[in-house]
Amino acid sequence: MIDRPFWTERLAAGWKQASIVWLTGPRRAGKTVLAQSLSETEFLNCDLPRIHFWRDKQQREVDFVVPRARDAVDAIECKWKPDAFEMRGLRAFRALYPKGKNYVVCPLPSPGYERVEDRHKLAFVSPGELRQLTE
Repeated sequence: MIDRPFWTERLAAGWKQASIVWLTGPRRAGKTVLAQSLSETEFLNCDLPRIHFWRDKQQREVDFVVPRARDAVDAIECKWKPDAFEMRGLRAFRALYPKGKNYVVCPLPSPGYERVEDRHKLAFVSPGELRQLTE
């Protein structure tokens, strides 16, 4: 791997300001290799061509939707607090796309849990748990 002290120093400075750092840039520029080489970090590879956003004309939305099979689409909502989750967007989305899993990602101090709301099974998970569940 090519030594990139300028970029590793910038990433270290970024982590002092925020716990998540997003690397963007042209394909095949070495972002993945750079991120994987950093110690004491968790690397999440966001396969962006497969991740989408959904919103309808009434401004109901789902943060991320991920096609899983021919007729199944997972819905992912991100909330700072689990109690802040509202079903409005997910309810509208599932009326159109009924098959798939529903995740609410939030910083949980304990293992995730499930609950049913409006006949929809919701999995409340941490970012790390989401990664394990969707791999």
